Amino acid sequence: ARGDLDAATPVAEETVRTAWANGDRAGEGSAREHAGVCAMASGRNEDAIAHFTRALDCWRRITSHRRAEAIVHRQLGRALSNLGRAGEADEHLKTALAIFTELGESYHQARTLYVIALSRLADGRPEPAVEAISRLERALPLMEAEDHPLSLSELLTALAVAYARTGNNEQARACLDRAAELQQQLNLPDSHPTRARTSFAASQVR
Repeated sequence: ARGDLDAATPVAEETVRTAWANGDRAGEGSAREHAGVCAMASGRNEDAIAHFTRALDCWRRITSHRRAEAIVHRQLGRALSNLGRAGEADEHLKTALAIFTELGESYHQARTLYVIALSRLADGRPEPAVEAISRLERALPLMEAEDHPLSLSELLTALAVAYARTGNNEQARACLDRAAELQQQLNLPDSHPTRARTSFAASQVR
């Protein structure tokens, strides 16, 4: 959460080894999700996919853990999207969104819509940005109802990028100002990845 990848990675990997050695599938599934997130953050998307695939297998072997499965589906969608495998990514993201919607998980619905929007923004053209705006505007009230300012700031930054790509710089700046204010309230350092993305987006809008 602090953006300290060097500290987080060995903890996640040690937890994976401990859970696996003890035959703890629930522990391993959770640990592999965290290890996969760390791998993704360092650009090792193939390693992330391996962790997430094993995590999904762990949860499927334990009945009645659809929420945990949906979280892993979303992470798989992120990693596959990072590798340009959009079709496979969409299948996992659609599955995650359907489960979270059925379970009434507002926060995770919003996070999944955010990830879907990011996959559209990766295209770089205005047309997919319009779809991204639709997803993010649907996610915004869901996230606003949750007490999670960091995730809200990430969503607002993505929405700003989408607005800017369609030429709506005024709304883009409003979103970026709000995102920066949330990050300031959290005392995020300038080096934090979320704050860096917001600052970069602001420089592009100017």
